[in-house]
Amino acid sequence: MDANDLCAGFSEAQQARCARDAEARWGDSVRDESRKWKAYSPARKAQITAEGHAIMRDLLQQMHRPPASAAVQANIARWHEHLRHFFFKPSAEVLRGLGNLYNNDPQFNATYQKLDPRLASFMRSAIEVYCQRLGTGA
Repeated sequence: MDANDLCAGFSEAQQARCARDAEARWGDSVRDESRKWKAYSPARKAQITAEGHAIMRDLLQQMHRPPASAAVQANIARWHEHLRHFFFKPSAEVLRGLGNLYNNDPQFNATYQKLDPRLASFMRSAIEVYCQRLGTGA
């Protein structure tokens, strides 16, 4: 599996489950904002998906760097901004939750494991640094 297959790891039913889980964790705003994704044209969805794949490819190529490096942090910032296409621009608390989800949820973790066994852990570390910097305004 390569970064282009990242989203292919989840069926429509699994995506619906993820949306329900997110709504249960983070409230009605997730449900309201998820309508945004459903309203996109197929071409726009393809563009957004390609952007996400590029971010993931870059992260995979950056795993030899420390999670706190400027390049990795810039890519995590891109990822943070990219999330707005799906639901909303998450807070630091939600970002940390996503980092934990990628590591602790069997379905998410299996998808990341296929890309690289170190990726979920690397992302969680990079997300933590990013969130700490968000909190300090750095």
